[in-house]
Amino acid sequence: MAIDIKNLSGINNSLGRTAGDQAIVQTAEFIRGVSGGSNVFALGNGEYFILIFSQDEKDTSYLKIKEDLQEKMKEFNESSTAFQLDFSYGYSQGTPTSQGDFERLVSIAVNNKNIRKRNLEKAEEGGILTEDEQAEAKVVHDIIENNRINYHFQPIVVASTGEIYAYEALMRADVEPYMAPPVVLRYAEFFNRLYDIEKATFNNVLDIFGANGDSFAEGSKVFINSIPGHVLKDTDFEEVTKKMEGISDRFVVEF
Repeated sequence: MAIDIKNLSGINNSLGRTAGDQAIVQTAEFIRGVSGGSNVFALGNGEYFILIFSQDEKDTSYLKIKEDLQEKMKEFNESSTAFQLDFSYGYSQGTPTSQGDFERLVSIAVNNKNIRKRNLEKAEEGGILTEDEQAEAKVVHDIIENNRINYHFQPIVVASTGEIYAYEALMRADVEPYMAPPVVLRYAEFFNRLYDIEKATFNNVLDIFGANGDSFAEGSKVFINSIPGHVLKDTDFEEVTKKMEGISDRFVVEF
């Protein structure tokens, strides 16, 4: 997991290096406080940190660490009169067995962090999006980053018998006010995050079915809408394949 202190150069330039150092130290303390047994490393000039942790560790996950860190940041910003903190995040996962494997995972996490940071900056640049569109774009960024996606399973019924033949998994953003799926997809495309929507859709639908399979009509199919041109990478495909073991005949992928 890569964590970037946004606008650290701005803090240094406007308030001096001492304030910048305080921002780095404060961030390091926050990370140590929320990362449990994770290994923490500062890279560059301290402007970003790398956390290495096992998903098997109790209460340790990318989203949990991010959520706790955001809460720490919010509390700090509400009381700080010197400067405000904000972070960008990136993540990668794998089963490293060598130094080269670790270096590759760190590189991917840093690259993901940089892409997401640039995408947010792009959305905030004047002339690209209106103020209202910038607000929507930030909501969609939060939806994708925190997997705030629910699914409604719409029955497909055999007209002659009333029997439920299948269900179509319809994506719904878990935000208020309601944001229509086409709006989410438009900004996901703007951010180059359609792949993340594709990956989340397969995993979320399979997780829901795995936990609530008895609630679906016996022998019924589940239709999953796929985004053309966004084929799952090998590691993500393997994850989905494992979840489909023994139930693959229940799913139909729509393009």
